[in-house]
Order: sequence, then C-alpha cells, then structure tokens
Amino acid sequence: MTQNITIIDTSTRLSALLNDLVDLLTNPPSLCVDFDLEGGALSRCEALTILTIHVHPTNRTYLVEVYTLQSEAFFAPVESNPETTMK
Repeated sequence: MTQNITIIDTSTRLSALLNDLVDLLTNPPSLCVDFDLEGGALSRCEALTILTIHVHPTNRTYLVEVYTLQSEAFFAPVESNPETTMK
C-alpha cells in the first residue's frame, strides 16, 4: 500500500489543506480524521512541533510543521472562507 504523505510547512500549503478539509465536511459529509501531536515533552510548558493529520476518505497523511509555521499554523485562513482557521 502506498502512503500519501504531504509536509505542510508554508501558510499557503496549510490554507490549501484546510480548504480540502472544509470541502470534505460538506460534499457529502465524509470527514474522518486521526490526529497525533509531537513535541519534546508535551506539557503546558513545552512547544508543539508537528501535528499529524490522517484523512481517512482520501487516505492521505499531512505533517503540519507547527514549529516552522509558528502562529500561522493556527491562524492561516481557509482559501474559500478566510474567517475559518485551524484554531
């Protein structure tokens, strides 16, 4: 089985990913995802470095580089609806 993995390390790529996820929510409702959080020693004082998202309907895995994107990881807008973000 081929693994489809995409690294999300720019706000443009993140916006495109979020746009695709929003489409899965509505056409038809079929979004089923798994999340995994990675960091040094995740707690209230440590930084999140990578957010892994696996989207079951498309069998794609996305590695969102939170450490690289910093606050953009949570505030980059969806292309089709700028008011929607990862947050």
